Amino acid sequence: MEIATGSKPDITSPSKPKATPRMHGATKPFADAQRSGWLMPIASGFPEDQDALRIEADARVLGATVEEGQRIEYPLASIRYGYLVPTRGRVMVNDQQVGERDGIAIAGEPGIAITAIEPAEIILVDTA
Repeated sequence: MEIATGSKPDITSPSKPKATPRMHGATKPFADAQRSGWLMPIASGFPEDQDALRIEADARVLGATVEEGQRIEYPLASIRYGYLVPTRGRVMVNDQQVGERDGIAIAGEPGIAITAIEPAEIILVDTA
């Protein structure tokens, strides 16, 4: 696992050559209950994420709320990168502790295992 401080993946790269990165739609509410215990797509450039806000990028932004001790997993292909930030609470990401509003860059891992140390809310960016 690579850990980088201060560097974030570029999620503005459009998925189509010469396309301008943009978001379709303005805003959409996502209740805590909808994201409880699983990573829910919030914004996505993938057609299968129909309930997410549409973005013109080879990326997916996911959100979840997790209770203390709860574990959720997310597969990450070897050609993709992850960037995770707990917006509330502390979590373990694979074998690394990540504090509230800290970020962790993930590369070269077959997946991401997230375990809440305390009740937490997380945002995960999956990008190429």
